[in-house]
Amino acid sequence: MNPPVRRHLVIAVTTVKTLVRAIFWHTAIATMVVGAALFAHAAQADAWDLDLGFGTGGKVVTNFDAGGNNLDRVVKILRYPDRFGGKYVAVGRVNMAGNVLAIGLARYLSNGALDPTFGSGGKVIKDACMSDITNAAFDSQFRIVVVGSTSCSGNATKDVAVVRFNAFGGDDTSFAGDGGLAFKYTKSFDREDFAGAVLVLSDDSLLVGGGLKAVGGVESPYIQKVSASGVVAATASAQGLPTASDRRIIGVVLDSFNSSIWLVRTVAPTQLVIGAVWKINNASLASDTGFSATGGEHLLINSATAGFESCGTTESHQVTSIVRFGTRVVMFGYTNASPSLSFFMTRALDGSLRTYGCIKNGANAIDFTTLAATGSPDQGGSIYLAGSKVNQMGLFRVVKGQADGSTWVFDPNFNGGVPVGIDFPSATGQPLISGAASIVHSHLQTVIAGARVWNNTTSDLDFAMARFGELIFTSGFE
Repeated sequence: MNPPVRRHLVIAVTTVKTLVRAIFWHTAIATMVVGAALFAHAAQADAWDLDLGFGTGGKVVTNFDAGGNNLDRVVKILRYPDRFGGKYVAVGRVNMAGNVLAIGLARYLSNGALDPTFGSGGKVIKDACMSDITNAAFDSQFRIVVVGSTSCSGNATKDVAVVRFNAFGGDDTSFAGDGGLAFKYTKSFDREDFAGAVLVLSDDSLLVGGGLKAVGGVESPYIQKVSASGVVAATASAQGLPTASDRRIIGVVLDSFNSSIWLVRTVAPTQLVIGAVWKINNASLASDTGFSATGGEHLLINSATAGFESCGTTESHQVTSIVRFGTRVVMFGYTNASPSLSFFMTRALDGSLRTYGCIKNGANAIDFTTLAATGSPDQGGSIYLAGSKVNQMGLFRVVKGQADGSTWVFDPNFNGGVPVGIDFPSATGQPLISGAASIVHSHLQTVIAGARVWNNTTSDLDFAMARFGELIFTSGFE
């Protein structure tokens, strides 16, 4: 923010009070008029309109192009609090020479410009020898925690990988000595370990959830605790219920100060059992049998309920995101149902679980092959979802169909209940392809982030973001 221009008036002493009064009232009136005009202008923007004050026409594209196939895409978008001016950081995958996968970070000012105080010109590329990058979170000091998997720990199979950056994008040497660590959920055998979600606790220690592929090739959900300094807990990791289906943790919400609920997806999607939710005690990692007597887990089952369409019994289903909404936790996903991809939701409440089939808007079936969700307090309580809508980035909003939140429906006040799809530019002669994998909502503004395909022939992807909604001024920012 540029400092205000100060003007000094040299006047006679006898006229000071008169002039001050005149200046005060004229300034006050002018300020109110201008402020009202600005507010009226801001209020004209709808929640589904691109924010033209962000990037170019509401869109931002960031090229890393570090080599290889340049398959660069955002995995997670994080928003800083208002006191930081509404900045964002995008965490994702960047391909380096030789197709080496690296962590890519890009920090943006509120207007979508790269923040020159972060990394090198607003960007960071970190070769942490990762084989996958799946999730990220801030800690209390706004250090950036990134999780995934690695093949470089010296074991025969992949391990969980955790990397922490300082607030300026540099290596955080206070974490595990050099900013990164690798571990296995169990030390009894060398199997494939994966990370899919991370929860930062109040003391900046971490709970890292993912999966472990045990003997027989079946993957089970696991959670392990890591201290704020990067030391893996000596106590055993928590294991979800072993089943015949491959399952891996991909999301988490804080349920209370002492507990959390983790989203478990089925690695090989099935028609009926689409995943699970698992509640644990954050300190002991013990399963909460008050939430579910069956090891603290509820299976998510595909079934039609009044007001909802069936997701079909022959198509695969995939749960993708979890949202905390008051006393409820709502899970969303997608299914390959005819005639087009649609999405479903399911809800957990006070230890009980209700399941629902697909939600469609008549002929407007949703074509989402990725799906991310975030709750919001506006519109009396709503949830924004983002993903891929027929090769576009897509955004739409659902609201409670019943007062208790037991059902959710397309919000008719959001673009007429129809999802918004937007395109990003591509190379000459190339198709317009983009998709969102993450979403954040604050102050009636929504940012969705993922990737746009610049050149489909050469597999050239870039970070891409879009911001929607009206401008709200808070704490002197935005």
